[in-house]
Amino acid sequence: MDVRRIAAIIGAAALLFVLPSCSDSPERNSPATYCETSELQEPPETESLPGIKYRETSVKVEYRTPLEELGIDEGTAETIAEYFRVYYQSLGSCEAGDISSLYSFDTDYERRLAETMIDYQILIRRNMDIDLSFGECSVGLTFLEYLPSERTAEVKLYVNHSEKYAFAGDIASYTSGVEHVFRLERAQTGWYIISHSEISGVYSLISEKFDLICKEKRLTLSTMTANQLSSVFSALNEQLVKENDEGLSLLYEQKSEYNSSKKSFEPKKTADNPYDANSAVEYSYEWAGKADMKRNPAYPEYDNYGGNCNNFTSQCICAGGIPMDYRGDIYNQWKYYGPVVSGYNRAYGRSMSWAGVEEFYNYCSTNDGFGMVTEITDNVYCARPGDIVQYVDGGRGVHSAIVSRVVYDDNGDVAELLINSNTTDKVDSPMSIYGYTRFRLIRIIGWNN
Repeated sequence: MDVRRIAAIIGAAALLFVLPSCSDSPERNSPATYCETSELQEPPETESLPGIKYRETSVKVEYRTPLEELGIDEGTAETIAEYFRVYYQSLGSCEAGDISSLYSFDTDYERRLAETMIDYQILIRRNMDIDLSFGECSVGLTFLEYLPSERTAEVKLYVNHSEKYAFAGDIASYTSGVEHVFRLERAQTGWYIISHSEISGVYSLISEKFDLICKEKRLTLSTMTANQLSSVFSALNEQLVKENDEGLSLLYEQKSEYNSSKKSFEPKKTADNPYDANSAVEYSYEWAGKADMKRNPAYPEYDNYGGNCNNFTSQCICAGGIPMDYRGDIYNQWKYYGPVVSGYNRAYGRSMSWAGVEEFYNYCSTNDGFGMVTEITDNVYCARPGDIVQYVDGGRGVHSAIVSRVVYDDNGDVAELLINSNTTDKVDSPMSIYGYTRFRLIRIIGWNN
């Protein structure tokens, strides 16, 4: 275990929110937030973490593409496979494994970025009031492209994985279509990672925040010194911990408010026609892939144009019986009749709200008269299957997902929401593991004539 990096992020957490985290948050069933007030220390041993069922995680990695098909060197594939073993063992057990040995010499940024991704997700898992550990994880690697040279190789692949979280019992969660690109270097003792990128919410969140801090400090990655790099990552860790604490504290408050007064959160609005939430959820299961991405060919894909998430949730809502709305100006329409953006008041083109996260939120916020009837609330725990959860960063919606199930605890209270989504396809995935800790809920009531 890399004590320095874990101690840095947990120690920063302790210094930032000692009193609020220990005395103001509701009682929790999962690991408590650390409350040390001294200098940065090693976190407690695993045995002192109450509420985590799975202290060890077994990860099985399979090659879904035969290595010989693309001529992939076996050592290259094994280094990548080991990366994912350590990665998911860390997340499943909430204990960071040592990933540094997989990186080439002088790749501090790449290594520390990966370590920060692991540390941040563990921080969320340890501080949630549900048990987000898992005992087993299956990972599939679908190799797409292999570009070797004399001493280096670039590998592009899709990753799918599945696991059963402790809090969710026998419900399996699936993720597919996570695109990764690795560049590796051959040495006498094997292949080592030079660089790595992926298309995922956590990677985007952390790398974008790193870039913003560099911009504020007027630094560039190509010219900064080792001390400057450490300074940026220190600032990044402090920011992540602060935002995590603020977001999770708000979630605890919202969950407590809802569970203590469920009737007060009943929808206030009514509609001329009901929403068929069951059909919307059934559609979401049909077009979110468990092992491979799935897309309805009747609609265009926006995976390479900012993401397919809201295109997917709009399709789900439409499958739930909500009709297209082409009345009003271009900002107050919700429709898809073709790929061209159009504000015409007729069955032509598409509205920006069909595929845009913030645009869909704006439509739901302002629409009256004909069309979709919604209620918007920051308290996501009053959600029902078929409602839409939006992830928020910097005050703007960055991702949309449909609620597939609500998981209740032994007392009949809401424990967590499970979601289905596109871009990276997710099926019955816990809402809280995306990396974002701020949410808003769009409750679909029905539609007016």
